[in-house]
Amino acid sequence: MKAPVEGSVASIRPLAPADADEYLALLKRNKDFLQPYEPARPPEYWTLAGQQDQLAVAAAEWELGTGYAFAIIDRSDGALAGRVALANVVRKGWQNATLGYWLDDSRNARALAPKAPRLAAGSAFAAAGLLLV
Repeated sequence: MKAPVEGSVASIRPLAPADADEYLALLKRNKDFLQPYEPARPPEYWTLAGQQDQLAVAAAEWELGTGYAFAIIDRSDGALAGRVALANVVRKGWQNATLGYWLDDSRNARALAPKAPRLAAGSAFAAAGLLLV
């Protein structure tokens, strides 16, 4: 799934290294909000180079089929509003993945939070080739 998946209030599309500037700004705005839920991050994580590295890893995982990181787009204004990801993808008999997401604090209560994970889960069964068993 390389094309956006459109929902009524949110859409998702693959996060890419080209998103690093906008994604870093979003992360920095939400640093305090996310702190209770995130692991401790080294200082370089909060730099443009750090996010370019993070997004390059995400792109490589996508190509390997081991992870799928999506940008959450708020359809009301087209802005990058968070991230939803399928990680730890296991295939064959286990057919498993971990789904995690975060959303810009200022966009909570806009119905984006329940919609984006549903879109990502749907793409797992379609484009990512995970099977419903």
